[in-house]
Amino acid sequence: MTSIIVGRLNQQRFSLLGFYLSRAQRILPALIVLCGLLIFLGWYILPAPEYERLAAHVAYSLTFLSNIEYYLEAGYFDVESEQKWLLHTWSLSLEWQFYMLLPLILWGLSALRLSRWTLIGIFVLGTLASLCASVFLTDKNPSMAFYLLHTRAWELLFGGLLVFAPRIREIEARWLEWFGFALMGYAVLFMDENSSWPGWRALFPVVGASCVLVARRQQSLLTNNVLMQWLGGSSYSIYLYHWPVVVFLGYLTVLEVHLWLWLGVVTSVLLGWLSFNLVENTSRRWLSHRRLISSFVKLAVPAAVVLAAAVCVHRLQGANWRLPDAVELIAAEAENGNPRNECHVNRGASSPSCRYGGDQIGAVIVGDSHADAVVNALAVAAPEGTGVIQWTYSACKTMEGVVMTSHPHDPSTYDCKAFNHWVMNEVKAQGVTNVPLVIVNRSTSGLGRPGDILRGLDARKPGFHFGEPYNTADMAFLKDVQEKMVETSCKFAQFRPLYLMRPIPEMPANVPITMSRWLAMGKKGEISLDLDAYRQHHAFIWSVQDEIAARCGAKILDPLPYLCDAERCYGSKNDIPLYFDDDHLSEYGNRLLVEMFREVFAPAVSHKQLSQFE
Repeated sequence: MTSIIVGRLNQQRFSLLGFYLSRAQRILPALIVLCGLLIFLGWYILPAPEYERLAAHVAYSLTFLSNIEYYLEAGYFDVESEQKWLLHTWSLSLEWQFYMLLPLILWGLSALRLSRWTLIGIFVLGTLASLCASVFLTDKNPSMAFYLLHTRAWELLFGGLLVFAPRIREIEARWLEWFGFALMGYAVLFMDENSSWPGWRALFPVVGASCVLVARRQQSLLTNNVLMQWLGGSSYSIYLYHWPVVVFLGYLTVLEVHLWLWLGVVTSVLLGWLSFNLVENTSRRWLSHRRLISSFVKLAVPAAVVLAAAVCVHRLQGANWRLPDAVELIAAEAENGNPRNECHVNRGASSPSCRYGGDQIGAVIVGDSHADAVVNALAVAAPEGTGVIQWTYSACKTMEGVVMTSHPHDPSTYDCKAFNHWVMNEVKAQGVTNVPLVIVNRSTSGLGRPGDILRGLDARKPGFHFGEPYNTADMAFLKDVQEKMVETSCKFAQFRPLYLMRPIPEMPANVPITMSRWLAMGKKGEISLDLDAYRQHHAFIWSVQDEIAARCGAKILDPLPYLCDAERCYGSKNDIPLYFDDDHLSEYGNRLLVEMFREVFAPAVSHKQLSQFE
């Protein structure tokens, strides 16, 4: 694209509208067809919440704003990637935004009649500025670094710089090509979901691909063969269809089966080939040699039809009359979390101290989103006239001095450490009282693989630290976690009765979405977790909680008798999900814990002891 723009500007025959239209002719037809197919198929298979979300994503994809939308959606309770049918269009939107701006900038610079070296310098400065922003924000705000133009533009600008690269001799080209493939191979083999991205690591595939392009080896067996040329020709359509195929495999719950994955690869290539021949080639012939206005209309009309359909579906909130009532009832549980969103914070250093129930306060619940998910059950368990105070902070572990490095929130406003400091100061300021403190956390998250650590195997990088980040979740890290949990809990226990809840069983799949999908296909299924697997996964946290109970007099609240039998823990009861995702109990599910929480209110609480919370 840079070559086309620069070349035509030099020849003084560059048309801005013509360039935009040529990009639209290349990009829009296949995208319109894919979006139309998804809206059509979604009518028959997707429950209302998913269908409504798909319609919104279709609209953002067709208007090339999906990268911004996915950035804004990114958060702790955002749905999994494998449930977003058009997630991959973030890169298409970003590319479109880049090619909307690049010709305008180069057009303006051409009026200054800058020299070739000055133009190269501008490209280099733009590339470095964007790369620096990417490196800086990848750790500070990974969602922004991943989705937005200013942190990804360097990758496209780097490609634009290749326009100015000189031709090199065959012997040098051969070595450069192999070096490029080695860099890309390194990225494939040695980077995984735990590697921060994009940041400096993106240099490996970007520089690697650039080396192969600069080499321009016409005699290369790796690039100059029928298969690679065929894949290159169909690559855009294959790109469009590969991710919906992944999401559909997830829909069928076979995404972890290797045979199905290979069938998915074949299906993606086949659908891409069909799209390339039936849509891309056909539209290219149909739109060639047309006048500007005629081509615009022929693109705008089908795009507007699909966009209007998406808007209608979204306005109808997914049209929940399409599928059986039982399907929609199950799917609706995905929205059945604590309705008081204002009470669970993810910024600042304090809590609004929301009250649930009566005026006389009988307990305070502290923790993260798992505490937020069960606070209503604690309130229901309280005696008549007695209430509960909520102090919860998203993804924040209840340990003094903890710094969360793995969280989905804005790092400029998120401060778990300060929040825990505020909680401790509040408890100390209120003095000794019989009003219990109930701590509920997703305690095992961020620990790497505790079971593997104890067996001497490799561990992932921890999601938090207490001053200096840890490279691995090794035994030294676990020892620090143990000491901090015990120290913090024992401080609380000096001022009030302390209750620690065992970790909630985490299901292997999103319960309401998976169950509703199964039922939409005419089958029922039970999502459950092996009890032995639960115990192995949470063994470390259980041992620390037992130590706190022994040393500080804390009492343990065990949800397993209410959520599990002798062998398994279950994600539903009476065919209704107990969770609104895979690990947070819904308002239906948390009611199973009411009897467990009654223990918290067993001691009598006087009005004098309660008045300090007023």
